[in-house]
Amino acid sequence: MKNINNIFTRNLAKLPIIFLLSALLISCSQTPSESLLKDNFKFIIGTYSVDTASIGIYSLQLNPNSGQFSQTKVVVKSENPSFLLYQAGSKILYAVNEVEKGSISVFEQQDNHFKLAQKLDLQGEYPCHLNLVNDGNYLGVANYKSGNVSLFRRDKSGKLDENSLLTVSHHETGANIERQVTNHAHWVGETNSEYIYSVDLGADKIFKYKLDSKGKLTNIETALQLNPGDGPRHIEKHPSKNIIYLVNALSNTVAVLSVQGDGNLSEKQRINILPAGNTVHSQAAAIKLDKTANYLYVTNRGHNSITTYKVLDNGDLQWLSNVYSKGIWPRDLLITDDNQFMLVANQHSNSINLFRIDQNSGEPIATEEVITVPSPTNIIKH
Repeated sequence: MKNINNIFTRNLAKLPIIFLLSALLISCSQTPSESLLKDNFKFIIGTYSVDTASIGIYSLQLNPNSGQFSQTKVVVKSENPSFLLYQAGSKILYAVNEVEKGSISVFEQQDNHFKLAQKLDLQGEYPCHLNLVNDGNYLGVANYKSGNVSLFRRDKSGKLDENSLLTVSHHETGANIERQVTNHAHWVGETNSEYIYSVDLGADKIFKYKLDSKGKLTNIETALQLNPGDGPRHIEKHPSKNIIYLVNALSNTVAVLSVQGDGNLSEKQRINILPAGNTVHSQAAAIKLDKTANYLYVTNRGHNSITTYKVLDNGDLQWLSNVYSKGIWPRDLLITDDNQFMLVANQHSNSINLFRIDQNSGEPIATEEVITVPSPTNIIKH
């Protein structure tokens, strides 16, 4: 009996080693692709929901291993939530309500859905863009039709102080008699924490402001006067260079701008968006850098295409290519965190189309993957 007990004791001591070896064998038997499986990418999609099939804000997932979309889901009903901003830390989602009596909706995430927490008047018409400014202490909103900018103070939870509303208006026009008879604020944001900028499509200008210690707007000045009829729309900031890229919707150009010490902007390069000889009416829309900041992309509504630029060492751009957007009226695009995929929101064809990004050239390559979303206008990371 003593010998049997000794044998059992010796074997029992070896069990952890046996389990470890078994685990290693199982791990080694997995293929490299199985060990490198990635989690799904999650997105939130803004839409036009007035007089369309949309009812609000949608969610979407992409499996990066298969390159396939999941079925879309409605996360919350909302009126024309055409531009979104999600704060992962506080699980707060902001959405403009792009209607005549413009408002901002604040949603709190609850599991896979969102619940309306606030809906505040902006004292502006047809808001189209929003951004955090002043180190995240304020939420800025650009109101397209009324041409003014609204700002709300934020508390630590992400909620907005409805009594803190600030508005700033301009009264200028541009050269295009169809699109620039009045101001049209189209983007609000900052390149650092000192100045707040607004891009005005109607005035062919970028304005700059400061917020003083009492939360009042001061130093309202022109940071850059653009060419007549440019119709500036959106800005994309280079993450490491003192440079921003401005897309001009009406002249279909990109301006490379240097940020000066006084907050003013200086144009250092201007480059066309559409191929030479194009005769199709088009209006540039989204402008986005890839995750390496080595390539810049612009979507073209009307020409229905995506233009790719290479970012040179000095921040200037080199035109590379122009490809079909696989749909009609590409209003927005998003590049996944792994820099492998590009999602394009084709508003008039009610679709989100998937492209793979060539890792050597940076150019988008069309896939057959597409999913229906009614009137998509904005794609953000969830």
